[in-house]
Amino acid sequence: VFGFYLIIQLKGLLGVPSLEIFQPQDQAVVSPEIAVEGRTDPTASISINGQKIKKNRNGTFSQTIGLSEGVQTVTVSATGQNGKTTEVVRTVQVKK
Repeated sequence: VFGFYLIIQLKGLLGVPSLEIFQPQDQAVVSPEIAVEGRTDPTASISINGQKIKKNRNGTFSQTIGLSEGVQTVTVSATGQNGKTTEVVRTVQVKK
């Protein structure tokens, strides 16, 4: 049991946080207001296009953002307690 605990602690200190984005899908056609949804490690902080957002205790998050018409990128970053970051970039086509 102690060995398992030690492995988990070392992963948190040395590794990058996990980051999974459910919405939007890459290359999706979307409206000007979209929901960005995903999951990360419970201890990580999350930002979307540079704006820090809140997440649930289990690491899931959902945030509505506004985008201008045309091809836009949505950048989601998860930063662990160790300062290491995982980033996912999605490109979307915004149409009214």
